[in-house]
Amino acid sequence: MDLELNLRIEVKRMYKLNELTKNQSIGRSNVFIIFLFLLQLFINCMLFNHILFIVLDYVIILTIAGSNKFLRDLSIYLKMGIFFGIFVLIFNIILNPNGETKLVETTFQLPLYGNLTITLETVINSAISILSLISLIMVFGLMNKLINPDGLTKIFAKMRLPYSITFMIITSIRFFPLLIQDLKSITEVQKSRGFELEGRNFLVKIKNQIVIILPLLTNSLDRSIQMAEALEARGFGMNKKRTMHNPIKFRKTSYLSIIITIISVGFSIAIFVLGIATFDPYPKFNGFGLHLNSLIIFIIHLTLHLLNYYVIYMEGKLK
Repeated sequence: MDLELNLRIEVKRMYKLNELTKNQSIGRSNVFIIFLFLLQLFINCMLFNHILFIVLDYVIILTIAGSNKFLRDLSIYLKMGIFFGIFVLIFNIILNPNGETKLVETTFQLPLYGNLTITLETVINSAISILSLISLIMVFGLMNKLINPDGLTKIFAKMRLPYSITFMIITSIRFFPLLIQDLKSITEVQKSRGFELEGRNFLVKIKNQIVIILPLLTNSLDRSIQMAEALEARGFGMNKKRTMHNPIKFRKTSYLSIIITIISVGFSIAIFVLGIATFDPYPKFNGFGLHLNSLIIFIIHLTLHLLNYYVIYMEGKLK
């Protein structure tokens, strides 16, 4: 009875994300076309470093978050991107002091380095890299908000991946939020018992982390054993032909979205190969190269993305 009760509690906690996703219009759409759309955004973030196309990524990301009312939830990913962006800026200034337009040059020499030189080209290149990095992190944030673990299982099944590998990946993803929740609960319990976890004494604080790590490790092992017993009791892996309780269903709008995605990805690759959306501020910054051709291509690309998102959004509305 205890095992069954614990499993019910774990399942209810793991499926909490499903309830949040179903309240969003796009969350009720075909999970496969949502995945393709976000993959398309990811490809754009990786391929392009032109300011116009970086702006395009942010327009799409903010449109998705705003229309589904979780703009505030993306702030954590924005903070994470800014945090890593600071390191990108520092490393670029130290390791890549190229460019002809000098902004700062020290008169003294640093040990093993020499004169510290900061150029306008390095700052602009760093800013573009930081914006691209933040957009990538926010795309992963959108995926976390819009695709629940069950949806990932269906996507991998549709891609004909081995179910044992799929199950291992999805189970790890599902248990990670539970691990964070356990960490918070254990920390609160140990604080109530008088352990100094946030005090000024650094050595004592490190020593008292053991009272958090050991219960957390014990809970994780206990949960994995319960999962293994439940899988064994239900004969996991005995039947090679698997079925889905709620399989992915394709409608006319789903096929339309797939066609638009293929066209958009092909258009992106063509733009990249032709070098239209690339930008290099070195050796001297002479503007971002905002020509009429670039603006026309940007408008076409933006239209394809917004049209695709509108199709996905309307599919969720119709369900």
